[in-house]
Amino acid sequence: MSESRLSDGEGSGALEEWVELTATERRILAEISKMEQEDWAMWGGAVIDAVGEQHLSVSDKQVYRVLSKLVDRGWLVDLIPDKRTSRYALTPTGRDVLEAGHAELTAAVDELPDELLSERRE
Repeated sequence: MSESRLSDGEGSGALEEWVELTATERRILAEISKMEQEDWAMWGGAVIDAVGEQHLSVSDKQVYRVLSKLVDRGWLVDLIPDKRTSRYALTPTGRDVLEAGHAELTAAVDELPDELLSERRE
């Protein structure tokens, strides 16, 4: 990761937060964002199914722990907090963190030599 992207102002706090996330936390944020875009229900069980489709070996209990942690950090909101089931949505802060990570990954791929990218496509 280039130092200039990490420290050049706007969004750098969100990027630093992204860097600190585990792979499971990143995947859960991304899956909830995707579900929102596709107008799916973001129930805990749906998140578990989506993470499982990515072939991550994560237990249901781990997913719920991560969801709770992301709610506590203010990156997700539980839309039905007093019910036995929960429905999750990204907060503006959670979206900023996710977008900062996406921008960093996109910039890193853009810096790869064309030869390397063409070899991968063949």
